[in-house]
Amino acid sequence: MFYEEKTFEYLIYTILTLIIVFLLGRLDFVLIPLKDAASLILVPILVGGLFYYMLRPVVHMVEKRRIGRKHAVTIVLLGMMIILTGIAIYGGNSIRKEFADFYDYFNEQISGARQSTRGIFGEGDIPVLLIENITGYIVSILEVMFSKFGKNILGLFPTIAGIGTQLILIPFALFYFLKDGHRFLPIMLNVFPERHRDDAKKILIDIDRVIAGYTTGQLMVAFVIGVLMYIGYIIIDLPNALVLSIFAMITSIIPFLGAFLGVLPALLVGITIDMFYIVKIGILSLVVQQIESKFISPNIIGTKLEVHPLTIIFIIIIAISLFGIIGAFIAVPAYAVIKMLAKYYIRIKKTSKE
Repeated sequence: MFYEEKTFEYLIYTILTLIIVFLLGRLDFVLIPLKDAASLILVPILVGGLFYYMLRPVVHMVEKRRIGRKHAVTIVLLGMMIILTGIAIYGGNSIRKEFADFYDYFNEQISGARQSTRGIFGEGDIPVLLIENITGYIVSILEVMFSKFGKNILGLFPTIAGIGTQLILIPFALFYFLKDGHRFLPIMLNVFPERHRDDAKKILIDIDRVIAGYTTGQLMVAFVIGVLMYIGYIIIDLPNALVLSIFAMITSIIPFLGAFLGVLPALLVGITIDMFYIVKIGILSLVVQQIESKFISPNIIGTKLEVHPLTIIFIIIIAISLFGIIGAFIAVPAYAVIKMLAKYYIRIKKTSKE
């Protein structure tokens, strides 16, 4: 009978899962506290995991000098703290001033947008009301774009107390990730039945390899892009070069879409100075992207995710709509892991049938 087939069974499970998800969506009084608690825990785990993959090779290098793991982790973390403190002391004021100047500059341009639009369209040819409507529309787009980005960032931190808690939890999470990271695999293998442990070990090692390669590779590429964009902005004499290059560096972690998003603030700043800046910034972005694709990424990123660019774009858009800005950063590695698990599952199923 049809109801005895596996397809029918999977269909029933899918429908039941969707019904449960729908019903849970109606229970705001349950979901909102859970969401806040998850956000409070998730951010330290994600940030700690990010730094874990960055610093793990350094810890291994220190361990090779016959230093115990705990002491190696302590040395590496102290070294990182000294570097960050040095940057804060010697570069903190400059960075803070750059951000303050950029904020003031952006507010000035928003307040002067109506006058600029009048100058572009002319006073006599187009009705004043139409000019006001066009200007208001442009200004509203800019304000919504920046406010949405800010809300997405702030959405990671439910309260001011939550920010403090997360900042305290991040170094603790990082310390224990680095100290006990080698124990994660045996602990996770204990969850699986003994007959599946060999397959599970291969899967977990491959997942770790993919995440490590992608994370460290993307961060290094993003850093190089940020440096190149900063040099380029200085050459074309664009104001707030440091802030704009930092923004480009952060968005470069997002594959494909990051390159486009990273130059948007620079284009907005450039338009307010001279329309020719659009050409300058476009050429600069094109040159940097060519350098990145031809020389930087092939030499730095060793692990290929084997995901089509169009698939990546759709995945990132869906992740942003579901999880906000943080979804853009975790979408691609999460998809790669899910794809890998699906492949292993199909392979194991075929092997068991044979």
